[in-house]
Amino acid sequence: MAKLNHRLASTNFFMQILNAPTREEIDAAHLEGKWLEIGVSSARNLFKISKFRSYCWLGLLISSIPIHLLSNSTVFTTEHRERTYHLTIATEEFLNGGVFFPPGASLLTSEVQTYGQLPGFYGTVGTAENYTDRESTLYKYISSSADLAKTWDRINVPDCMQYYLYNANSLDRYRNLILVVDHPGGWLRNEMWQDLQSGHDVFGYNASYWDRLVPANVSNHLFFDTSCEISVGEYIGGFFTDCAYSLGIDFINTEESVTNVNPFTFFKHFDFNIDGKNLTVPERGSDTILIKYCLSEPINSICYVGLSTALLFAVTLSVIIKSSIALVVTAGILRHYRQSPLVTIGDSIASFIEKPDKNSDAWSIVDIRKNWIYVGPKKWRVSSKRRWLAIPTSIWISSYLLFAITIATGIYFLYTYGFGGGECLAGCFASSHNANMFIGHAFPLVSSILIASSPQLLLSASYLAYNGLFTRLQVAREWSLFGTGFYPLRVTDPQGNQIATYRLQLPYKYSLPLIAVSASLHFLVSNTLYIVVSTGGYLKYYYDIVNLPGLPADSVVVVGFSPIYLLVVLIVSSILITIPIIFGFKKLPSNMIVVGANSLAISAACHASCLSHAMLDTFTQNNDTDNGETISRDTRERVMEVRQRNSSEYAEQTDMESVSMLYDHSTEPVAGNSMDSTDSVDVLGRIARSRVRWGVVEMPPEWYRILLRDEQVGHLSFGVEKDEVVPPEPGRWYL
Repeated sequence: MAKLNHRLASTNFFMQILNAPTREEIDAAHLEGKWLEIGVSSARNLFKISKFRSYCWLGLLISSIPIHLLSNSTVFTTEHRERTYHLTIATEEFLNGGVFFPPGASLLTSEVQTYGQLPGFYGTVGTAENYTDRESTLYKYISSSADLAKTWDRINVPDCMQYYLYNANSLDRYRNLILVVDHPGGWLRNEMWQDLQSGHDVFGYNASYWDRLVPANVSNHLFFDTSCEISVGEYIGGFFTDCAYSLGIDFINTEESVTNVNPFTFFKHFDFNIDGKNLTVPERGSDTILIKYCLSEPINSICYVGLSTALLFAVTLSVIIKSSIALVVTAGILRHYRQSPLVTIGDSIASFIEKPDKNSDAWSIVDIRKNWIYVGPKKWRVSSKRRWLAIPTSIWISSYLLFAITIATGIYFLYTYGFGGGECLAGCFASSHNANMFIGHAFPLVSSILIASSPQLLLSASYLAYNGLFTRLQVAREWSLFGTGFYPLRVTDPQGNQIATYRLQLPYKYSLPLIAVSASLHFLVSNTLYIVVSTGGYLKYYYDIVNLPGLPADSVVVVGFSPIYLLVVLIVSSILITIPIIFGFKKLPSNMIVVGANSLAISAACHASCLSHAMLDTFTQNNDTDNGETISRDTRERVMEVRQRNSSEYAEQTDMESVSMLYDHSTEPVAGNSMDSTDSVDVLGRIARSRVRWGVVEMPPEWYRILLRDEQVGHLSFGVEKDEVVPPEPGRWYL
């Protein structure tokens, strides 16, 4: 199960990288008036990225399906479930060499059953011939059990009755049973069946018939002997035994009766009035069975390890495909494209600062909640912002719709099968993993595996949606930090003050708990619905036994269901789905716009000023050497000349339509002792590689005159520390 979650996490990692758009793909989408998503895995990006990456993304997705459905059940165990045992009721002297005469003082043989007086829940008794033949298998077993029982386990009566009457795990620990009763001296036939002396028949047979089986006046330390069967059924809590009356319990009863089973009247359910004839009955009290203790024969569990080669091949092929795609991504084949994907929010900020998007240069604010685009200046209004605003409404709805479907499916199963509507085994809420319920009927092996594993696929889809919500909330947090102070950009290929990222978007304090939660839920779900491959005939009365290739002849494959595990899954899931909502109500800075993962909104907020002091910061840093050299006067003058020239370009613009040209920046060469002649002053590049903050930045005087507005208009973008970036003021106009 842990390996499954590791594969899910790694697949999610590579799918997000493949799904990340390049700058070229973003520009193409913006040109069409559309937008892509950055920092998250999004279906919106799928048909806008290159075909190669789209195919790889789909390959990872499709190859995950067989892994989730089949990997947990490719190797499976079979359980040998015994269904028959031998029941003997005898005194303690029977164990110590006391005389016994089969079939015992009860005089029950198969001939009595044929006569029509023996009810069906006393097991299967032997014939009179088998009881008289000392060489018969039945007689030898009774004789040997009297000697071997001394080595069996002694069990108290309540535990004994619980095991043999309500054990839906079948005979997994014990098999043959001797009930040791409190009846010193045994039973005399003539005392128990006194009417035989008066010439009456017992069960249709006279005294001479019984004399050859059980002597009239010799103590018999054996009371009853029979063979019992257990199987799945819709009777005693889903558990069927044909020896219920022999153990002192009604055929249909509840588990509470176990505590009241001792003592019991053995012939309680016997009909002694067949065809209107009054038959001989045992003397009052002679058939009262007071059990002292039980002796049970321990058995060793028998199980096999099975392997489905077809399923193993499908899983192996899926893993090979997935690994190959991961190797392609890891090897950097994507770098053969002209531009690298923008994987993190820092990648996108750096790209849009260094190369402003001409499609959004005249926009002031993009409202991702309403898909509004404001062209030209807009008045800044202070409002309370929450993280949930950074997630599109469609994502909230689709994610929680998936969660609702998942939980509703679980509730349906719990209601249908967990409260008596299904085929229960020893109570719907039994504690044992394999003792709860079976769904429907027997299936072929592959069908059973697909049915049992289908919730894993639904859970994985829910996890990806759940992970996506946290990722988007973290994108909103990371973006909002730039409105509160100066921070370096977290990028995949750091330069300057930028920092490297060893993760995608989620910090380890979120991603690791999410993986742990996913692993726990997958474990719980795997114990909620599971396959059971049973041999030994335990299920034969309830399910058809068919010959399954590669399995023992008497194998039955069924789908097991545990309501108690499902109940835990539902409780945990219901709690977990509230966490993104709680995190979503965390406040965002009021002096920062909400862009989410929207590439169009991000690009509109990244049109930096050409008057940034990032150039001087860079040259100062480059010349702070150990020998104390400082930046040369010629270099300073050249830098200021470039700033002045960039500023003068604004004077040529006369209307709002030309605002887009205000953000075009040429790269000017700078000569000086501190730089090679090939180096250049790249204002925007220097900003992107510095510690930045988002807010009001200074623009050239001509920029303000071009806007032709009575109100003073400011510009919102990223700047460095020496740019004196300040938060926007409420009521003022900004572009």
